[in-house]
Amino acid sequence: MHITEHTFRMLRGLSDNALGEVFDLFRSLERDPYAAAQPAGIPDGRTFEAAFPHGILTVIVNDETGRITPISVVAL
Repeated sequence: MHITEHTFRMLRGLSDNALGEVFDLFRSLERDPYAAAQPAGIPDGRTFEAAFPHGILTVIVNDETGRITPISVVAL
């Protein structure tokens, strides 16, 4: 998981409960991003959305580098 400064600021805004859920989701994405997330937006094979109990996380999956980068998190 590649956490940028932007992602770090997004995560700091979450409640403790939602943050724990996001980190559980991070672990699932690291094991198998294609099983834990669904394609999102333009079907580019890189942008995916994954739901957690109180929100949605959007990530970019780069197969070449093995990097998963969260780009958006929406807590409900």
